[in-house]
Amino acid sequence: GLSSNGVHSNGFSLVRHLIKTTQGFTFESPAPFDPALNLGELLLMPTRIYVKSILKALKIKGNDNKPAIKGMAHITGGGFDENIPRVLPEGLKADIDTGAWQLPALFKWMRDIGSLSPQDLSQTFNCGIGYIVVCPEDKADEIAQNLKESGESVSQIGRVSERADGEPAIIMHDLDKNWSS
Repeated sequence: GLSSNGVHSNGFSLVRHLIKTTQGFTFESPAPFDPALNLGELLLMPTRIYVKSILKALKIKGNDNKPAIKGMAHITGGGFDENIPRVLPEGLKADIDTGAWQLPALFKWMRDIGSLSPQDLSQTFNCGIGYIVVCPEDKADEIAQNLKESGESVSQIGRVSERADGEPAIIMHDLDKNWSS
């Protein structure tokens, strides 16, 4: 998972609703978790673009002499729940460890003022991970190092494995434990 720098382009209907309905806050209000910026500046921070870093990482070859990266997804509208399954072949699932990275203060604040559940966060926002890369386990460290050298903040957030009949394509492990207030 590559770190995001804010909400990027997802969840703005909910963000506008939270600001509009929370007493004492406007887009001009100082951000309670980063008083150097007002809420409008923080929420409208331009989406982080990963193209240069990813193009460099795509040069890493797997054992089949093809790119080692086998799937990629922006975590945008629909959060983790809708975006990660799109890059998984039929019969596979992603087990995501929600404790592998720190939920950023912005998302904690929105959770708290909006009484959002961890599931709401996962289904709506990037929650600090703006892009995911799927690769073989034996190439994960090399790809992560390459991305870090390109200036990315990288966390190994999960594993892909076979999915049993009726099992969901994504499992967000310890969601309540790690993302509840």
